[in-house]
Amino acid sequence: MPPPAPPFTARPPDSVEEKIVEARRLYEAHKDSLRGDPAIALLIDALDRALRASSEVMAAQGLREICRRCETIEGGSCCGAGIEHHYTPTLLLVNLLLDTPLPDGRASHESCFFLGREGCRLKVRHALCVNYLCAKTRKILSAQAISQIQEAVGEELEAGFALCEALTRTIRAKPGP
Repeated sequence: MPPPAPPFTARPPDSVEEKIVEARRLYEAHKDSLRGDPAIALLIDALDRALRASSEVMAAQGLREICRRCETIEGGSCCGAGIEHHYTPTLLLVNLLLDTPLPDGRASHESCFFLGREGCRLKVRHALCVNYLCAKTRKILSAQAISQIQEAVGEELEAGFALCEALTRTIRAKPGP
């Protein structure tokens, strides 16, 4: 019988498909222990609350509608092909822990791997995706609206970062699956 696989690959996977495979492997190997860890559970809950809060702020400030209109009516998208390369297996693992399935394929070759018909198919997104406001959006939104969005997004990113760091430490401390 071969020795168990290490908890993380020595070299990060290159393709998004490899990262998804690694995230799913980590999830299957560690989901029960991670969900049963009180510290991890608190961080998951904090991230979930931060995600809901930032989503509410974005909707209230009109950002969701601006982006939806740009993508579906005006044919533009900030979610271009290649953005997915910034994602890590750990960030994808976070999505799985928050019951967000990872896609098996790309919806469009011109767009990010994670962009679907209704927007991003991930619940927890990379900082580049969450932080970005195009010039058009910055012209439409007031400075106060932008500030409120940035504050809520900052809390989301901080909670996500804390969870990713805790997951990395916890998985590295465990024996291989």
